[in-house]
Amino acid sequence: MARLTIAVVVAAVTLCTFVAPGNDMETLHCVTAGCLILAFSFGPLLRGAQPRPRWVAQMASGLCLLPALLPWPSTLALGPFDTLDFLYFTSYALLFTWLVLLSRRLGSERGPYTALDALAATVGVALGVWTWALAPVANGALLPSGLVWAAYPVADVLVFVLCVHLGLRRGGFNPALNWLMAALTVQFFLDGYYAYTEVMLLRGRLPDAEAGYLVSYLCLALAATHPSVVQLGTYAGGPDKHRSGRGPALILFTISPVLLAAAVQVTGILDMVVRVTLITLQLALLFVRLSWTMAALTQAETQSHHRATHDPLTGLVNRASLMEEIDRRIKFAAESSHGSAAIYLDCDNFKYVNDTWGHGAGDVLLQDIASRVKARLGPDVVFARFGGDEFVILTPTDSAAEAMKLADRVLECFQEPLRIGPHSAHRLSPSIGVAVVAPEESVTGDELLGRADAAMYEAKQLGRGRCVLFGEELATRTRYTAAVGARLHEAISNKSFTLQLQPIMGGTNYTRLIGWESLARWRDPELGEVSPKVFIPLAEQHGLIGELGDFMLRQACLELARLRAAMPGHAPQVSVNISPAQLLQPDFVQTVREALSAAGLAGGALKLEITETLLIDRGAGVVEALEEVRRQGTGVCIDDFGSGYATLETLLRLPIDSVKLDKSLIDRLCIDDAAPRQIRAVIDLLASLGIHNVVAEGVETPQQSQLLQQLGCPMVQGWLYGRPMSPHDLLASAQLSAQGGDPVASPAPNAAADG
Repeated sequence: MARLTIAVVVAAVTLCTFVAPGNDMETLHCVTAGCLILAFSFGPLLRGAQPRPRWVAQMASGLCLLPALLPWPSTLALGPFDTLDFLYFTSYALLFTWLVLLSRRLGSERGPYTALDALAATVGVALGVWTWALAPVANGALLPSGLVWAAYPVADVLVFVLCVHLGLRRGGFNPALNWLMAALTVQFFLDGYYAYTEVMLLRGRLPDAEAGYLVSYLCLALAATHPSVVQLGTYAGGPDKHRSGRGPALILFTISPVLLAAAVQVTGILDMVVRVTLITLQLALLFVRLSWTMAALTQAETQSHHRATHDPLTGLVNRASLMEEIDRRIKFAAESSHGSAAIYLDCDNFKYVNDTWGHGAGDVLLQDIASRVKARLGPDVVFARFGGDEFVILTPTDSAAEAMKLADRVLECFQEPLRIGPHSAHRLSPSIGVAVVAPEESVTGDELLGRADAAMYEAKQLGRGRCVLFGEELATRTRYTAAVGARLHEAISNKSFTLQLQPIMGGTNYTRLIGWESLARWRDPELGEVSPKVFIPLAEQHGLIGELGDFMLRQACLELARLRAAMPGHAPQVSVNISPAQLLQPDFVQTVREALSAAGLAGGALKLEITETLLIDRGAGVVEALEEVRRQGTGVCIDDFGSGYATLETLLRLPIDSVKLDKSLIDRLCIDDAAPRQIRAVIDLLASLGIHNVVAEGVETPQQSQLLQQLGCPMVQGWLYGRPMSPHDLLASAQLSAQGGDPVASPAPNAAADG
């Protein structure tokens, strides 16, 4: 409201000065102008503009205008310059300095362009003013005075260009900057008007527009007192919506004056020299500006293409660019005599680095891998980051042996610990798969990478930290695995899986039946008998393991209920393997309850077996789920204990009541003198933690059984005590046993254990 009132007062004073000029109105004009100039000078500092030293130049530029309102004797002049000229041009210089300081505070990535644009605009305005106003009197005595008058609109344009640049640099034009540019626009037209009247000797024949400067001062005051004035030196934080106006503005102030100068008739030698000089300078500036712009566009295009085709972390080729290069090279190989090889590299246990030291350490490690491996590769080799901790090398090759040599050189890069920080390192191993395509082979890039990926996965299965070549045997297994995966969903939907039970024995000489471990089996009409080692990992990969696991859990409970009914006086348990995905389902505990309830069993009839790997990668809900099933009486068992993952901290934290010793430990009993002591130590450790239910898996020989009895292992499982059998056969055996026939579990010595 106050600003509106001031604007009305200024408009009234301006109108009165135009309508009824006189000494009184001239005094009122000066007083009003002085108040507006004071507001412009001190407004930002009163608003708290920071840092203050940068705003001193703005305040001084306003204060230089105050003496200009006073009458000065004409004797205080220096050539064509009088006192007012010195004051005004000093104000321009200070205003120029202030705008430059604000722009530098924001950072000047467009510094050369801004200086060039400002210079071109200034030269353009100077050329226009010369052609329009000064050329007609170029040979007269008034020329020096005319040059002074013509410098005013040129200075207005120069400061205006700096205001535009400031708005572009800060990412937006706020109200204070808009008012400042409005003031310069008004001043430009007024200065141009007076320059024309003075040069053309029209003073007195055209109306006096002195009162119009009040409008310019009003805009300056509004700019300096607006709350947004303190934000002129800060980044607006938004996209620049005004940058598109830079081109038309440059055309207006640069090209138009050149066209005007070329169209207006030359008045003499001096006029010709001045015009040619200014036009040549302007064209040179425009040529340099165009050259810089084209160079910047080329650089921007190069950078944009690099960002689109390279990984930002490692600087390597990214996945999309790699796929294009693979297809191109395979097509070229078909037309030449050279083959191609893809080397697929995956870091073993990379998650441990991120979990232990943070993702920043993982990023440093990936950068170190990229640097080391790249140094080992030749110029024709493409090295790409395929995603996460996976890398792919694409190289021309004439043989598989040559590709394997390159893979071995890559493997050597991991012999020294990798950087994870400025003063820390970590030793990491890679699993590497190699696939070679001959020139005559017709394969796609996806197929080649699929082969290399399969070989890499095989390397992980064989023990990690090694290279595996994709060969015919692996190709056969890969095709078989693909076929299994294609039929898996249908098999689960049709409940084509069956159940087999393997006995767990305990008591004296392991003669008492404790229970059974349930094992999933699948016989496909086309594929035949499919091993659990094949379909269970595939079910996990395809997200089907939860559905399969729930089905097998319900079936195991139902079959146990039937067996208990056929064995009066006995209460065996059933152990069911649980996958990580299954355990992490929100309704897992409810599923266990429903399976037990449907079979009419209590919670103690069921034991859930979980792998050590699950314990390493457990989620937030794993402990809660296990504790919940324990509260209903269901047992929790660690399977494959001793395979190298579980820790003492795992045994202490999780609700565990039994452990199964891995078959690899049992196999060493009769061939390694240290194995009995080690197993004894494990059993004693578990007992000290309150875990007395220990099962030795994979017992195949009487010698192993005898040693385990001596070591105090309470329970055993293996083909020595019974092979996996269908529930139907077990029911028949139970009925025969009840009639005094053969036992429930028939021994099968010297047979390989099945899982």
